[in-house]
Amino acid sequence: MRIGLISDIHSNLEALSAVLSRLENMSVDKVICLGDIVGYGANPVECIKLVRENCDVVLAGNHDFAVAGSESVSWFNQDALDSVNWTKNIIDDDMSQYLSSLPLTYVEADVVYVHGTPHKPEKWSYIVSMEDALYEFRYFKGSLAFVGHSHVAGIYCHDGSSSEMELNLKKTKRYIINVGSIGQPRDGNSDAAFAVYDDDSKKVNIEREPYDLETAAQKIFDASLPEYLGSRLSKGI
Repeated sequence: MRIGLISDIHSNLEALSAVLSRLENMSVDKVICLGDIVGYGANPVECIKLVRENCDVVLAGNHDFAVAGSESVSWFNQDALDSVNWTKNIIDDDMSQYLSSLPLTYVEADVVYVHGTPHKPEKWSYIVSMEDALYEFRYFKGSLAFVGHSHVAGIYCHDGSSSEMELNLKKTKRYIINVGSIGQPRDGNSDAAFAVYDDDSKKVNIEREPYDLETAAQKIFDASLPEYLGSRLSKGI
């Protein structure tokens, strides 16, 4: 089975549409969304609809819960808070209830899927270093965990090694794989990031897909959302 893994869409319709089209062309058998459908971008309604229509499993991200009113925003920066409040006024009650109903984790066979971390996923902690990853290996069973949240793709192995783009998984090793962000990458590459996991060959690829980021940014400007949320897209930060 080939599984497409997407995360941190953040209401970026242009990026999501491009990645879903790419996944269709790659003939994946299942698509799993690791959360943060909304926040930051200007098309929350359209992105929620596309995710509901195209994803077989959808998990909650902190922005999803914040927009639904089931997560504190006390630790959000001002730009994130402004986008949450704006999004609340755009989506309808059904979409809000959908976001609030999303689960925090999904487990299939020996694979864990979560937005932030396997350890206390409701705390929305980040995995941004090998030290973070080594800590998290203690808190899930099985050989593999897929995460998002940091907007930076990467592959971490329990032996202390790492990889950026692709890896043939070894049966004797355990891995945490960050699939990156579709709607707002923060690794210096503006192309949308996602992953494809082949359960048969045990191979993981981190993929990048260009999209019409100028249109996505202009929509943010036109919606009077914080300007930085649009200008950062072309810089991949």
